[in-house]
Amino acid sequence: MEKLLDDVKLNSSLFFMNNIHLEKANIFDRWEIWNYSGNLYDLYIWPFMGHAAYATVHNLVYFHPPLLFAPFYDETRSFSLNFGGLGFVFAHEIGHGFNNAGLDWDNQGVRHKWLTNSTLENVKNLSKCFIEQFEKFRIFEEHVDPNRTLSENIADTFAVSISYAAYKKYVTKHKEFISYPGINMTHEQLFFLGLSQGFCYHGTKEKVINYMKTNVHAFDRFRIIGSLSNSIDFAKAFNCKPRSRMNPSKKCQFW
Repeated sequence: MEKLLDDVKLNSSLFFMNNIHLEKANIFDRWEIWNYSGNLYDLYIWPFMGHAAYATVHNLVYFHPPLLFAPFYDETRSFSLNFGGLGFVFAHEIGHGFNNAGLDWDNQGVRHKWLTNSTLENVKNLSKCFIEQFEKFRIFEEHVDPNRTLSENIADTFAVSISYAAYKKYVTKHKEFISYPGINMTHEQLFFLGLSQGFCYHGTKEKVINYMKTNVHAFDRFRIIGSLSNSIDFAKAFNCKPRSRMNPSKKCQFW
């Protein structure tokens, strides 16, 4: 980190230029990562961004330190909230190695065709379900682009299933050590509450529309509605009525 910031000049009265200098350093940092040949765990990352990512060419998931704090993780919270928060984020990034885009790469980070034609056809058919699901979501008359966001939408649904399964396996050997008096929710429900808290968003109409038009993720609200309505575990935890909005008869799954 000291090496990264050596050439960054900051001024307490120049907020805009500080961001320019930091972004410039970030770009150079990324260029170095592409050519990095040493120990991948030594790579420096920005300490103040709540961000995680999957590096395809290295088959590596990395996290930024803010994710080790609420609302994603807190050692004083229940396992259910932590698995729903940080567990979901971790599983989402792992999911990028196994979704429609990640399957183009092998475990050495080399992009080539290694799947059979029948498998590729199955990938296409399974992806179609997510496209049809997310193209129905809209806000301010702006629809989610189901193709641009496809990889992220698949990773979200994957993450819900994997992180919940990990939580249920963990508590078979480690009993929940905390309860929340006054909150009439099971730990299964708290898992999904913890998952959703990381996606609370409030912004101007213009910012939301710009997000919808440019981001590779669906808008936060639809990431939650979409992935949780694909989850049988969520429907069971909250006793959702069959064929209701959050428990439709048709659920999209990739694995």
